[in-house]
Amino acid sequence: MVGGTSGGSYISRIENGKVGISVDGLYRIAVALDVELCDLLDFKKAASSILRK
Repeated sequence: MVGGTSGGSYISRIENGKVGISVDGLYRIAVALDVELCDLLDFKKAASSILRK
């Protein structure tokens, strides 16, 4: 499983911002979902977050 932890609880913690995730972890999720890695990223949201700081 992604990140060496089991099940949906880890995914839920990622989704809720309780834990971070590595690029490798994102890649594993993309492979499991059969999507491109960039499909998991929200570049507009990330850019606006960086600009606000």
